Amino acid sequence: MRLHKNAAHGMERRRAHLAELARALQAVSPLATLGRGYAVLIDRQSGAVIRSVAAVDPATRVRGILFDGEIALRVDDSG
Repeated sequence: MRLHKNAAHGMERRRAHLAELARALQAVSPLATLGRGYAVLIDRQSGAVIRSVAAVDPATRVRGILFDGEIALRVDDSG
């Protein structure tokens, strides 16, 4: 009986630790970042991630990746 209780307690501790690790992983997930309203922009021609307005010219075709999908974009003015 005692062995069963100890095993159950050990399993519960492991389950709680695993849940804690899952929460930490979710916090740094790129999808979680997108879910907070951010987007990733990719130059459709080169496939490179756009990190700066200096990386694009007007008429550059861009792929925007958002939390729930992707959209096709075209730069009108690179500012």
